[in-house]
Amino acid sequence: MRAAPFARWLPRALLVSGASLLLLLQLANAQSASLIVPGVSIGAMKLGMSPTQARVVWGTPSRVRHVSPTVEGWEYSRRRSTLYFTAGKVYEIVTYSSAFATQEGVRVGQPIGKVAEVLGRPDCEKQVEGRPAPGTFFAEGPVHAHIYRKLGLVVVRVNDVVRGILVSVGPRC
Repeated sequence: MRAAPFARWLPRALLVSGASLLLLLQLANAQSASLIVPGVSIGAMKLGMSPTQARVVWGTPSRVRHVSPTVEGWEYSRRRSTLYFTAGKVYEIVTYSSAFATQEGVRVGQPIGKVAEVLGRPDCEKQVEGRPAPGTFFAEGPVHAHIYRKLGLVVVRVNDVVRGILVSVGPRC
């Protein structure tokens, strides 16, 4: 007895379809791993996560700093990112890495003019005070924060170039 014609190509077609779906899922996961969602997350790290959840997502930090009696900062040197905790929750995520970008393409290293084209004017802009230390961008010139309160996003620039992006719960002007 001869098999129906589709019986020969159907398993191969299902295998190719399954492999294509797997590739698409991996691509979507890779994109979300580097996506900045204003007011929500940077990559898989989300605002509101506990320290335990943060360790599961990004692992052990390279350095932990007690910024104040109520704020703890976890630095991830390989990711060029820092988490800030208060009351046992992530309330701020900062990245200095061009590996992360918003859906519109806002990322570290691009001209601030591109950010304004995409996000519009910030709700406010202020100069950030800091000590000029060798190896930090404070040594390169005045540091300005472009604050998008409604988005939960702060873009840090030095000499008209984006040097950091911060996702926060209600950044203030």
